[in-house]
Amino acid sequence: MTTWYLKSNKIFDSVTATTYAGVLTITGERITAIERTSTPILATDTPVVDYGDQLVLPGFIDAHQHIYLSALVHAQVLHYVSGVTPADVAQQVTQLTSKKGWKLGIGFYASEFPQQQTPTAADLDRLDAHTPIMVIAGDAHSVWLNSAAMATIDIPMLVAANYGGQAVQRDGQYTGFFEEGIAIAILAQVLKGLYPPTPQLYLEYAMHLNTMGITGVADLALSGSAPDDLIYPNVYQQIKATSTLRTSIYPAMRPDITKIKQISTEFSDEKRIQFGGVKQFYDGVTSTQTAYLKQPYPKSDVSGSPLLPQQTLFDLIMTANQHGWPIRVHTVGDAAVWQTLTAFAAANQRYPLPAGKVNTLEHLELIDQADLQLIGASQAILSVQPSHALIGYETLDLEVGPQRVNNMFLFKDFITAGAQLAFGTDSPIVIDNTPLETLFYATTRRTLANNAQAVFKPTQALPMTTAILAHTKYAAQAIGRTDIGTIAIGKFADLVVLDTDILTISPTALLDVKVMATIFNGQQVFKNDNK
Repeated sequence: MTTWYLKSNKIFDSVTATTYAGVLTITGERITAIERTSTPILATDTPVVDYGDQLVLPGFIDAHQHIYLSALVHAQVLHYVSGVTPADVAQQVTQLTSKKGWKLGIGFYASEFPQQQTPTAADLDRLDAHTPIMVIAGDAHSVWLNSAAMATIDIPMLVAANYGGQAVQRDGQYTGFFEEGIAIAILAQVLKGLYPPTPQLYLEYAMHLNTMGITGVADLALSGSAPDDLIYPNVYQQIKATSTLRTSIYPAMRPDITKIKQISTEFSDEKRIQFGGVKQFYDGVTSTQTAYLKQPYPKSDVSGSPLLPQQTLFDLIMTANQHGWPIRVHTVGDAAVWQTLTAFAAANQRYPLPAGKVNTLEHLELIDQADLQLIGASQAILSVQPSHALIGYETLDLEVGPQRVNNMFLFKDFITAGAQLAFGTDSPIVIDNTPLETLFYATTRRTLANNAQAVFKPTQALPMTTAILAHTKYAAQAIGRTDIGTIAIGKFADLVVLDTDILTISPTALLDVKVMATIFNGQQVFKNDNK
């Protein structure tokens, strides 16, 4: 078993949120000793890697991703498209090169279209009526097909299966726009038929994340109702000894737990790939008015609606926790957040989770301020995505109203209420968002233009140390791991080296910081040669 020393004048201590000069002894895959001194006595026959004044942190952990879709974006199967009208997006996607007979895009937001109009097959057909086209919304909660694509799918069968969501119709005909469960069923059917999930696809994406300093990730189900939740244990079984990414998988929580039991057993003792728990969706997103609100949307008489009955959600949470499985619940609207926090508090009383396991709320974009007090009793980690606060922030008041927008993305208020935050990206909802960019969003509340005028609720900006812990220590807790997330004896040597001590700079300078090296399982898996 190989032993080597990692030396730096700037090693991050997660307990004090400060740095120290010292040496880490790494034997095999773990940290086996820590000496806090700038003048250590080292064995002469043991290799030393001296990083000088470069900052050594625990490897970044992305607490919320959808790996299959993200890997397809990285492999340039799914191409990013955007625009402020359906015609703008249609123009981009129809100009894509056809691959395997299809044109595939991702990235549009119907909420950005005039009057939030839903796009139609006709918008695509006008430019290409012959090549099947599928465009996935930027939030991955809806898909848009042209007529040629709809002709390949038995839509009435999917509608009859009642996977949730909506197949939008006009004059008794399907328009080509689909939301929530039925949308996920369609995209899974199309993508798996064209580009099945493979070990190579996943391993290449893992190495891409390593270049960002990421060593851990959660792969979460993309649907709680569609038959294919886009979690593929068979692929993980093939890469469990070779992946350079510690991954916790979260299949959809369903009344029939037979498959979940199998997955939980299959990945119970794995070092790289683990069963983390289960996932469910309680509501949708504000951009399509499917997030569940306490009061109606602006200029509307609808408040959104839950994707499953409240009692069903309650029962699923109880069943999961009874089996010792943490459950992660997608909650965007204030009504969904309120009811899920309440359900978690009840579950804690009836079926407390084992040590090291914790339920999480995913996204938590809009909260009634009166419900902040519920966070403590829920004992949940809040899994949030700082980049989401800056996506289309200019139109959030149109989505939820000028008063409620003041209750969106209240990260600092969450901390004040006693919450622990775990950072993620929700990739590919945000494409190639690096951890350093996530820290930038969280500590400045600015867009990447880094302009003081392009900012959303700067009073909710977080201190740098709080943000670092959210992307390391608490992200590790969110994905159910106690063996990573901090630099400590006995933990896996999953580390990232930055060229700058980010605790000593202005948060506005974060975008100039570089990842110099990523260490996974005691071995360097990325080195930045472009110094």
